[in-house]
Amino acid sequence: MIIGKYQFKPTLIPFIVTVLLLVLFVKLGFWQIGRADYKFKLIADRDNNTKLPLMLLNGSTLDKRKLLSRKVEIKGAFLADQQASLANINYKNRLGYFIITPFKIDNSKKHILVVQGWVPWDQKKAPFHDLPNIPEAHKGPLKISGIIDTLPAVGRKLGEPDQGFNAWPKMIIYVDLKWYEKKLGIELLPYVVKQISPENKDKTLIRDWNVLINKYEGMSPEKHQGYVFQWFAMALVLLGVFLGVNLKRADTSLGKKS
Repeated sequence: MIIGKYQFKPTLIPFIVTVLLLVLFVKLGFWQIGRADYKFKLIADRDNNTKLPLMLLNGSTLDKRKLLSRKVEIKGAFLADQQASLANINYKNRLGYFIITPFKIDNSKKHILVVQGWVPWDQKKAPFHDLPNIPEAHKGPLKISGIIDTLPAVGRKLGEPDQGFNAWPKMIIYVDLKWYEKKLGIELLPYVVKQISPENKDKTLIRDWNVLINKYEGMSPEKHQGYVFQWFAMALVLLGVFLGVNLKRADTSLGKKS
């Protein structure tokens, strides 16, 4: 193919590979745009939900997105003997644990996981795999309030959450609802409540939810936008290399009479 003073003559296999990679890079770029938009909308939904009045959570299966960051009140009782310490939670550059306890909702078969607060790892007193000292959950009927949030996300999910330890209370390395339901024979709502009240009077548990609330699941929208630039830049570089290799100045001497 002659284009002005240049000749474009790619071979078949490199041409096919280049087209396939270009399509892949562009699709990945647009996918990242979609994910960034979704995350920004999720943050906006959360901000709107914080302005809504306190809601009584009754165990009905509700749209998680309409609940995230909303303050709720729940009546019921903790399964106080099934407390867990979720390891590797960072708060203000310090490692510690979320204290998580299932809560049976009144007049419902449903339960919900309650994140009661954060406790630090005392490096001088105990190895990290030792259970932290935590206040025992209230065992009687009770009314609590808190903020709806997504499940805490911690690293990779390798093996069982409790690494095979049977006794409660126990340490877990990630939260998995199906595992909890099977382990305890209960049905859980698909989100958690980060507890506000009753008040933690001795301040054993840190409840700085302004810092410890998940604003989004997984990657931030800004990081998705960074990947948009990366994939489109790779597409442009690939296209430039392909044209540079296969677009050459045409030999105008061919066909001239001597």
